[in-house]
Amino acid sequence: MFKIRMGIPEMQDLWENLEKKIQTKTANKNEAKLFKLLVSCFKKLSADPRYPGLCTHDIEALTKRYGIRVWESYLENHKSGAGRIFWV
Repeated sequence: MFKIRMGIPEMQDLWENLEKKIQTKTANKNEAKLFKLLVSCFKKLSADPRYPGLCTHDIEALTKRYGIRVWESYLENHKSGAGRIFWV
């Protein structure tokens, strides 16, 4: 099992804001959907980063740019505007 942590303050703020809205039932439809997708993605990533449904792959250009492997995973499949997360 891998540990997931939010690496940049903006992501931590987004996560805490979404979590608070879900707990207080003030999240709109899009926020609730995003939260659900993120929770699902984080669970799968922490259990198996190569989970097939995440379509995880490294981003060569970003890996070269930052000198550390940068990965991309999909929040949804088979959608043209699917959300993605980038992680190291």
